Amino acid sequence: MRLFVAVRFSAGFVRALTDCQRSVRLMAGEESGNRKPVNWTKPDNLHVTLAFLGERKDPESVIRALRSVSFEPFRIECGPFRKFGDALTVGIRDGGESVRLAKAVRSALDGAGISYDGKPPVPHATLARNFRLPLPDGISLAAPEGKETVSSFSLMKSEGGGPSLVYTELWNSARGDRR
Repeated sequence: MRLFVAVRFSAGFVRALTDCQRSVRLMAGEESGNRKPVNWTKPDNLHVTLAFLGERKDPESVIRALRSVSFEPFRIECGPFRKFGDALTVGIRDGGESVRLAKAVRSALDGAGISYDGKPPVPHATLARNFRLPLPDGISLAAPEGKETVSSFSLMKSEGGGPSLVYTELWNSARGDRR
């Protein structure tokens, strides 16, 4: 199964991000200039990735490693819109706390001999993929309204592909349980 470790968002934070999606759709003209339709991230799939593990057969070993990670809750807020290749994202501002948490997660995975994608963490939420349009002038530097406290992280399973991706939480650090 395909696994990743992530910070999931509250309903209020997700609402702020989906409001952004709606604004971009209206301002950019969703299909204009795209060969394929824009793949908008479903509200339930919005998150910040801390570590991408890829295909793993044994989530239990990952959960054992993640149980050793501790951190103090921290505040996040939405940052500016950005494009990474054909992905439209919203940055996450938190004074570096998401990066510190990602490093703690990755250190625990290293200690357990569990491999992951080693790209440096860049905290963001992906709003859309296959977004080949330029950012409209009105949103190029705007940050959506959205703030919350992060007090847990999750081990997630990804299934499907394209617009039909389904993310399922397997474990949450606050509950310490397995779903």
